[in-house]
Amino acid sequence: MAWNALARFCRMWIRLRHCLGARSGVGQVVKYGDVRLADELQFSVYNFEAADVEKAWKHFAWYEAECKTLVEKYGAMMGNQSPRPVSPSGGETGHPDVVRDKLRFPLLAAYDLCLKCSHLFNILDARGAISVTERVAVIARVRALAVGIAKAWVDQQKNDPPKSDDAASSTSPTSLNR
Repeated sequence: MAWNALARFCRMWIRLRHCLGARSGVGQVVKYGDVRLADELQFSVYNFEAADVEKAWKHFAWYEAECKTLVEKYGAMMGNQSPRPVSPSGGETGHPDVVRDKLRFPLLAAYDLCLKCSHLFNILDARGAISVTERVAVIARVRALAVGIAKAWVDQQKNDPPKSDDAASSTSPTSLNR
């Protein structure tokens, strides 16, 4: 097992040296541009010249809708947990299925969709498809997604039992327009 860790460390060290411009084993210097210049060039051409604006707007709308749906499903799952089981000592406990569902709910997928929306915003902005006034509204839409996901994620990380209906309505992660 120690050899595995040592081998991984050595591979990581060699990659790091190559990326930082250290000399390779044959005496050549490897620079960032040698490794990533083609990537930078091709993505720049796509982002500034070739990206289809109409399709990018459609993808933005799809990703935004899916992200909102996930956050709303999480909020509904956590807000509709009544009645809750009571422990023998009189305190409330989280139902095991609800706790399991809470922990495995795909909020990271919602986060990924939010990142895709942000990326598409940057592509649309680079293509000049977003006006100055529209820019503020689109940024607010992406921000609302991010805030909703952040609230839901913080709630997901807590080990508290699910909230009652009246408490959930005031702090629900589904309130994306606040």
